[in-house]
Amino acid sequence: MEANRKSRLDLDKELRELLGSNNVYFSPPESISLKYPCIVYHVDSIDTPKADNKNYFLNKRYIVTIIDDDPDSGEFDESRGLFSLVEKFLMHFPLCRYANHRVVNNLNHDTFYLYY
Repeated sequence: MEANRKSRLDLDKELRELLGSNNVYFSPPESISLKYPCIVYHVDSIDTPKADNKNYFLNKRYIVTIIDDDPDSGEFDESRGLFSLVEKFLMHFPLCRYANHRVVNNLNHDTFYLYY
């Protein structure tokens, strides 16, 4: 297995820093009351490339959702051309793909697939 693979707790720390708050939730139960803006994430799949009939390494894919009542939430960084938290997220994580945007109960949900 790859020696310098980062842990889920490393990802959690990066998400908190990117959001600028502790409103980051890993697979939260329905009984948890979310505080917005927030990031909710969970493991979606684990790729296991093989070599010599063994798993060569593990590559976890997470589904990450930014939830906020403001579609442009986050601090702007106009010097880098970033105008929303969504754009900051995409620029911060190179192994990330934007999946979709939806509005549920007047809250904006931007979802990503993230390999970490």
